[in-house]
Amino acid sequence: MRIMKNIIHTGLLALVATVLFGCDKSTSGINTNLNSYSYYVCVSFEDAFGNDLVAPLGDEKWIDSRSLVNYWIGAINPDKYALNVIFSNPPINNNIDFISDSTDAVFGMVKFDDKYQNLSHFIEQYEGKEGKYYLYIETSTATRYFDVEIPRQNYINYQLSCPTIFGDESMHEIVTYWDDEDTIQSSFQMFPKCIRAEYDTNPLEVKKAIGYSVETRDIYYYFIDIVLDR
Repeated sequence: MRIMKNIIHTGLLALVATVLFGCDKSTSGINTNLNSYSYYVCVSFEDAFGNDLVAPLGDEKWIDSRSLVNYWIGAINPDKYALNVIFSNPPINNNIDFISDSTDAVFGMVKFDDKYQNLSHFIEQYEGKEGKYYLYIETSTATRYFDVEIPRQNYINYQLSCPTIFGDESMHEIVTYWDDEDTIQSSFQMFPKCIRAEYDTNPLEVKKAIGYSVETRDIYYYFIDIVLDR
């Protein structure tokens, strides 16, 4: 399985309202003007004492060399984690819109309050505000490959290794399950609903909150809070 260290930047753009990274979406033989399914997930990690385990990933204030700005905007140093994404319906010819296989692609981290409201459009303004950091993950797959329809994902398995969070080098699994219920379409995107999730086979509560609104519609993010026994 390929290891992918990724940031899914279109959703993070909506969260921080600024330009993050360039992304080469040109893939031979793929019509990228077609609709896509977009899956928004925000995941927090705490230890048994309530300490935020995602927050230390931002201590370095790492800046992506492709960024159009020269200050930290929530990118995590890709050397600090590895991610492998497994789809229930693997996209044809690796037709994975908005996912980069390049080694310099990164996760985004975003800070939310206890009502899952983004605390600031500018991540450097998070300091001093009460809230929790989340890993922000958007995976997006096309709905069609020329004349072939690509089904919605029934599940997406995120295999994550991150010593800062887990305290080990092992791969840990976060599996999200998706349904068409409440699926809405906006511009060229379809937004399935996350109906449940698991962490290392243990069931997790999934909470839904409005991430942003577009074309008079609310776009939802799905929040997962994980407490580790460490």
